[in-house]
Amino acid sequence: MWRRGVFVAALALLGGCATLPNGRSWGEDATLAPGWERVAQSAARAACDPWVWAPLALAGIVQIDDWDREIADWAREETPIFGSNAHAEQWSDDFRTASGIAYHVTTLATPSGTTATEWLLNKARGYAVGLAATATTRFVTTELKEAADRIRPNGADGESFPSGHTSTSAAYSPRATSIRSRSRLRHDARSTSGSTRS
Repeated sequence: MWRRGVFVAALALLGGCATLPNGRSWGEDATLAPGWERVAQSAARAACDPWVWAPLALAGIVQIDDWDREIADWAREETPIFGSNAHAEQWSDDFRTASGIAYHVTTLATPSGTTATEWLLNKARGYAVGLAATATTRFVTTELKEAADRIRPNGADGESFPSGHTSTSAAYSPRATSIRSRSRLRHDARSTSGSTRS
């Protein structure tokens, strides 16, 4: 049990701290009404991102000839990764928790202004957008579960697909990763400019 706690804590501490590559503070540009131009840009970036389309393509391929159900049945019976269904459920919960912790720690650690008021305002904006993204993800997941009505591998109910754990982690992880990678870009840019001045 303590190893799981250490694992979750280690994931949470992987977040980086810095400003965004454009020099602006985290949350400074956040808005709940981004406009259609920003929405279109985000959709285009997502469509070109292999982390978005590759899993979709793989999911489509696995639908061929009912392979997805065969794989799920095999994994449930053999439990090749976690050793038991109970351990798999616990690790699933832990990964979802770790994603949330990583997002919140990274968000709080990233600079968001030079004054307390500016910091609070930018954090509030960023968190409002994050909350909206998470709420939208949960709503869409629930609606898709009802539409798909897919029986869980253990036969418990018809809410197997899409996975609530996966969608929640997906809502948190890219935002935390984005904050960390932007932080690294900014740090690298500062390091490079500092080394060329010497």
